[in-house]
Amino acid sequence: MLTFLAAATAWMLATGAPTDPKLVGTWASGDATFLVLDADGTGRMQEGPVRWTASGGVLSVTAPDGSADHVPYQVAGDRLTLALPTGNAQLTRAGGPPARPGKAAASGAKGAAPATASARTIRFNGRRLGTVELGTLEKIERFVGRVPDGDYWYDPRTGASGRWGGPALAFLPSGLELGGAMPADASGGGQGNLTGVFMNGREVHPQDVAAFQGLVGAVMPGRWWVDASGNYGIEGGPPVGNLVTMAQARRRGGQGGGTAWSKRYEGITPGQNMNLASDGSTTCVSVSGYSRCTGE
Repeated sequence: MLTFLAAATAWMLATGAPTDPKLVGTWASGDATFLVLDADGTGRMQEGPVRWTASGGVLSVTAPDGSADHVPYQVAGDRLTLALPTGNAQLTRAGGPPARPGKAAASGAKGAAPATASARTIRFNGRRLGTVELGTLEKIERFVGRVPDGDYWYDPRTGASGRWGGPALAFLPSGLELGGAMPADASGGGQGNLTGVFMNGREVHPQDVAAFQGLVGAVMPGRWWVDASGNYGIEGGPPVGNLVTMAQARRRGGQGGGTAWSKRYEGITPGQNMNLASDGSTTCVSVSGYSRCTGE
């Protein structure tokens, strides 16, 4: 694979990959340099050097590891619009001719455009963010402030996010492209020995369990799915309740013991029926030969 990438890069240099002269220059988002595109097809973004081509109204940016982003664009004078998955990004051309980042920084020539903000080392779900993903993060940072470099996890189904190995610290919009699939060990567990409570594949941190207990009462071990609206159910099964509704009911009823209740959910296939029952303090679930009660 490395040989192929090297050959492909050499071919691009030899034949001259298509570029758009209108894109050449230094492009800024607000006061910060976002993108530097040189006429020879090289450039730089916040995460480091890149190569770029442009054809048919699509800007293609390739990182040193071979990963590439393809973004539709429009240039109108000194304004560049990038059609990112999270919405359009409006960039403006910095004054003066484009300068190679390394040379500009070394020479400190008067009037030279700044290179870029310092390269970022930031990972979500075990993967360093690419160009488009950093653009997504920067949109969020306009409202929450700059996220320090480091390792984080993100649950795209709920929007929950936190430091790698730790509990949930914030809720971002759901469905963002930030690092790919969330690993089971994102909060330090993964094997069922930390809390035994899995939500969307992540074994949740003990602090998460304590927070849920404060909101909805008992939290049962098992594998659960949860969506951004608070709906939840056993992994692979239908919704069985809503965490938001449960939290509201708990606040109205105080923190004392509740009332007894029971529910039965018909499965799609034989043997997949689920039974839930509670006496007001202990809750039990039984499905497909699995049975567990809070407190066990």
